[in-house]
Amino acid sequence: MPVEEKSVVELMFFQALSKFDLIQKKDRILVAFSGGADSVTLLHILKKYSLSLGIEIMACHINHLLRGNESKRDEDFCKGLCAGWKIKCIVRRIDVNSYSIKYGVSIETAGRELRYKILYDVARKYECNKIAFAHHLDDVCETLLFRIFRGSGVSSLLAIPVKRDRIIRPILFVPKSEIIDFLENNKIPYVIDSSNSLADFDRNYIRSKIIPLIEKRFPAFREKILNLYEILIEEEKVWADMEKRLEGYCRVEKGKLFIEKSIFTQGREPVALVRRFVRRKIREISGDNYLPGFVLLKQMEIFSKENDGNKVVFLDSCIRIVSSYNRFIIEKCGKKFHKTSKYVKLIDNLEIEYGDYKLKFERQSPSGENFKKGFYCFFNANGTKSIRVRSRKPGDRFSIAKGHTKKIKDFYVDSKFSLLQREESFVLEGSKGKIIAIFVPGYGFRVSEEFYCKEDSGNIFKVKVSASSLA
Repeated sequence: MPVEEKSVVELMFFQALSKFDLIQKKDRILVAFSGGADSVTLLHILKKYSLSLGIEIMACHINHLLRGNESKRDEDFCKGLCAGWKIKCIVRRIDVNSYSIKYGVSIETAGRELRYKILYDVARKYECNKIAFAHHLDDVCETLLFRIFRGSGVSSLLAIPVKRDRIIRPILFVPKSEIIDFLENNKIPYVIDSSNSLADFDRNYIRSKIIPLIEKRFPAFREKILNLYEILIEEEKVWADMEKRLEGYCRVEKGKLFIEKSIFTQGREPVALVRRFVRRKIREISGDNYLPGFVLLKQMEIFSKENDGNKVVFLDSCIRIVSSYNRFIIEKCGKKFHKTSKYVKLIDNLEIEYGDYKLKFERQSPSGENFKKGFYCFFNANGTKSIRVRSRKPGDRFSIAKGHTKKIKDFYVDSKFSLLQREESFVLEGSKGKIIAIFVPGYGFRVSEEFYCKEDSGNIFKVKVSASSLA
């Protein structure tokens, strides 16, 4: 009986298995199954060779509830195909839009976070030791270009790992065109996600607009990207071994990453190695949702030379960094709601705790120093007997030049503050309901003109904000 000739996709599948040791006998593999061409191909190949590989497989389809009838169509297709192939299919539905709004993250980030969480939960429940994703070579090209445009470091160009933790990607080096040919030649159905054609998302824009231009000028660019990727894999092993020397500068405790500032000033290890190490640690604590760029790392290097208390800096809706004396404290962020504090009498050395912050008020002698954009400010408290801290309310206004007022919302928009900065900001409100000052993490205080310190101000207070629960 003649031996069946393997397709290009199947040959590349087995090459990846052999080269990267992706699958072993008795593996129980959960396939992330969208119903699209890529995941259908992967599921088909794993099913076809499951006996010879000695593995068990099942599929998990996640309905993101974003595309109405099309999402329902995809779910029904996945259940039907798996039933026909006699593969167990677990379906989970997630409200990505609500999660995105609740936590102030993009739809793409929300979908990724929820997908990974569900897949890991399902894998644990059904005792699957591996989760297979159907990323392919075109995904590698898109992600690599995307990260270049974002100014990511060299290590970040190793865009999608072929293997990490329990995740494997057996068709990562297969071009999309070969996948489509494979399905058409074998008359295997699949669904098409219409949102992939929308150029509104950066990745879709790269896929539909930029890559065709590159391909027209450089037809073999995918092959060159593959060569680069394989070089990076080998170099990454060398860097990873060198990074072990820096492990003593950090620790993870209760979901927070602590990095000693001396890692930036020790002088023994190359700056490039330190930056790679810190970038990787931040990426890990964020659950791969935040990829630190060059500007952030330079900013941390500057803060590493300071040793004067807690300074809160917000970088993204995913990550918060606190410069705390001789270390950095880094944690993954979620949306936090702060209760409004009660009015308290404004006295010298008053302290108010508000969420993760501690505010200290100190009476000052006139010194000529006025309001300040930073982690402290001065204000004129004449006529203000009590004070409270609260979040912004719709319609809140503060005074600006020449007796005019401005909506705090407009101030946020004009200053281009992130969603997380807006969520974590707060106002100081005087006893007459007037806004004394606004505090925005990563920006500092903005004092209402009505409360500016003047030469004849006789009741000046300094308020300083610090991180109360992050140290």
